[in-house]
Amino acid sequence: MHEKFKCKIATPLGNVFDSTVERVTIPTESGEITVLAHHEPLVALARKGAAILEIEDSSEKHFELGEGVVEMRRDGTLLLLLESAVEK
Repeated sequence: MHEKFKCKIATPLGNVFDSTVERVTIPTESGEITVLAHHEPLVALARKGAAILEIEDSSEKHFELGEGVVEMRRDGTLLLLLESAVEK
């Protein structure tokens, strides 16, 4: 079991996801990244594709993401500001 951290996914239509997670795998312009608790702060460009959010004990949520920005904040919150995000 991994330590949990806050993850928020927002689009122009509103919040799509706002909860704690154990890990998030996201497609970025630099390639796919996986974020865990205590990840170094970062800002990256998200590209269209599939994201996997591990909620707890290997329970997962899958999203189809549009382009946008991924930010791991110093407070430990992962923020995805995207043109679109649909849970699959």
